[in-house]
Amino acid sequence: MTSYTFSKGVQTGADFNNQFDLSPTYGPTLLDQRHRLSVAAVYAPQAAGLQNDFARHLLSHWTISTVMQFNSGRPYTGLLSSSCTGPNLPSCGSSGNFTINDSAINESTVNTAAGIAGAGPVPGPDYNSFYGPWIDEIDLGLTRAFHITERHIIEMQAQAFNLFNHPNYFVQAGGGINQTQYNPVGANCGDGATLNQTCFLVPNAGFQTLQSINQLNGPRTFQFAFRYRF
Repeated sequence: MTSYTFSKGVQTGADFNNQFDLSPTYGPTLLDQRHRLSVAAVYAPQAAGLQNDFARHLLSHWTISTVMQFNSGRPYTGLLSSSCTGPNLPSCGSSGNFTINDSAINESTVNTAAGIAGAGPVPGPDYNSFYGPWIDEIDLGLTRAFHITERHIIEMQAQAFNLFNHPNYFVQAGGGINQTQYNPVGANCGDGATLNQTCFLVPNAGFQTLQSINQLNGPRTFQFAFRYRF
């Protein structure tokens, strides 16, 4: 069984920079996942027709099953640093915090620039224009049945989840990834006193650094089972 889904979700309406112009906030939703491929298969080879007794007993009553999922990454927004403190950011002013000269950050509501973890969106790039890595997982199961009599059967099963130990990083609303794209630097940047501030945006070397493994798709796990049927 195979299932493939191609989809796209967009949204608008968060007044990050200008509550009267929502066009800069038009972009993919946090749930936008373009590609999703699921494959499930079960294979039980038939060896009853083999003439060699040893080969027939060796290859009979095996079952191989697998479930595979391949999902494209989720989007997030690049942000400006919420403070200009640190060894690489001189002259940050007495307050250590920067201010964007727009109305949204001064409103300090949950839908404005100040409401996004205290940081404003990067000017220029579109809303949710960055995507995290793909989320992939391949599970495999192997079962061997031993027919003691016609009614009594012993089954031994081995299962591996995330067989190839593929790292799946959690990226949701910027969580699990460093989304700070630029750090603001300037002699009066963020001093809280100068009306017309001069801020230079210095690229953040840690931008897009993956930080948190997705707990729904953890590391490789093995599971063994023994079952007696009668």
